[in-house]
Amino acid sequence: MIQNFSTQQKLLKLCELTAMQEKTIFAKAVAKVMDDPANFELMTQAAGMRWKGKPLKANTVRNWIDPVRKQYIKDFPDITDDQRQQIAAFIPVRHRERRGLQKQRATELLAQGLTYSKVAEILGLSRHIVSGWKLQKSAPWQTEALKMHYNHISGRKIAQKLGIERNRVARFLRGKPRGPDPYAPPGQNHVSES
Repeated sequence: MIQNFSTQQKLLKLCELTAMQEKTIFAKAVAKVMDDPANFELMTQAAGMRWKGKPLKANTVRNWIDPVRKQYIKDFPDITDDQRQQIAAFIPVRHRERRGLQKQRATELLAQGLTYSKVAEILGLSRHIVSGWKLQKSAPWQTEALKMHYNHISGRKIAQKLGIERNRVARFLRGKPRGPDPYAPPGQNHVSES
C-alpha cells in the first residue's frame, strides 16, 4: 500500500477541524477521528505502508505538517495573528482566545487596586496565569499614598483618605523612606494635607 499525500493532508485537516470544533487538544481530536469508523478508509490510505492494524497516533499525524507551520508551532508565543490562524488547532486550548483583551482588562482591574487573585477570579483564569503576565501593578492610589507618606502622614490616615484597607497600604509603604518627595519638582517637596 503506497502512502497518499493528499489523503494525509485531508486527514490532518479533519483532525484540525475536530480540535477546533470540540475545543480540545490536537491529540484528543486525532483519537476521536481515528475511532470513527467512517474515517477508517481515509486512515488506512493515509498511513500507507505504516499501517499496523491499529489507529494512528497524534505523533504520526503531526509528522505530516509542512515545515513552515512546524516552525510557527515552535515559535508559538512570538508569532503574528495570521500565523496563529494557520496553527490554531496546535495551540493549547487556553491560549486560543486572544490574550490581549484579557491582559488589558487585567491591567485595568489591577489599577483599581484589586489583587491578582481577585483579577483572576473575575477573568475566569488561574492566579498563576495572571501573575505570570508580569503586568504593571501600580495603581493611582499608590502614587497618592506615596505623596502622603513623604509628608509624614500615617498609614492609618492614608488608608482612611483613600478608602483602602489599612493593611494593604501598610504593605505597600513598608520599607519606603519618609521625607521629601523625590519625585516632586524642585522647590515643591511637600504636598499639603488637604
